[in-house]
Amino acid sequence: DVPAVISSWENVDFNSSPEFNLHPDLVNVTRTDGTDYMVTVYEFVSGTNSRVAMRKREGDTWGAESIITVESGYVAGRYKHPSILVLPTGRLLVFYWVYDHLNSIAQIQMQYSNDEGASWTIGADYTLPDQISTVTRTPGRIRCGYKDGQILILTQVKDSSTARPDLILQYGSDDLGTSFLLVFEMAGDIPTNTG
Repeated sequence: DVPAVISSWENVDFNSSPEFNLHPDLVNVTRTDGTDYMVTVYEFVSGTNSRVAMRKREGDTWGAESIITVESGYVAGRYKHPSILVLPTGRLLVFYWVYDHLNSIAQIQMQYSNDEGASWTIGADYTLPDQISTVTRTPGRIRCGYKDGQILILTQVKDSSTARPDLILQYGSDDLGTSFLLVFEMAGDIPTNTG
């Protein structure tokens, strides 16, 4: 991450439940007129449903929660780990894990918003070239970035079939996040890797 100065802390939405406000990601969006706003995405679990939600902050207050997606049939430990990205056009993209529990696979889904998060549309059901098997791998945190028309995704995956289970998968997209290609997979059990 780039260096930053923190001038204060504040709660976006306080909740003492361990199933709420999970895996937050925050981005500052600057409009073409120079004004800006902040957006945070996070997930929460309620019974057998897993949701990805968003809140927007303009001025000194955070707005109401907006639900981006709801997945029923939540299985403990299978989190969505949402990540948000703003394109130069102002379009917001949210990437998160989706699961097929019957076939033990996971994929990354993308939704976008052209109205500052008021409404969301699925841009791609499955963005990765190959699904991730959840038999021995547990998908983790997703982070994304944009530069010169390309989107990069880094995701951490735990592989229980190896002594050093941490994997970092790097994917690249040149179609604004609709599809990705695997650029590099770094495994913790390869001596030449520093991870």
